[in-house]
Amino acid sequence: DIFESLSEYPEESIRKALLQRALGEETTEEKKANEVVSDSDYRYQEYKVLEKGINNKYIQTETVGIENYSNEVITFAKLLYMINNPYI
Repeated sequence: DIFESLSEYPEESIRKALLQRALGEETTEEKKANEVVSDSDYRYQEYKVLEKGINNKYIQTETVGIENYSNEVITFAKLLYMINNPYI
């Protein structure tokens, strides 16, 4: 099941959080913090997930060498992550 593969949280918790987001309700954590996560915080959390690497039947990540890209790309990045989804 995708929920078990991608998260440490029980499926019901994930469904409840998705429903709260879809309805525009604040989550319990947001209510406690009373602040919205910034785009940069979100991107950093996303980076930390990619950095760990994911390898299950739904999604795989791998580090890709940057040396084959243009100097313009190399100026802005030291490392690239490729995300593969076998279902797409």
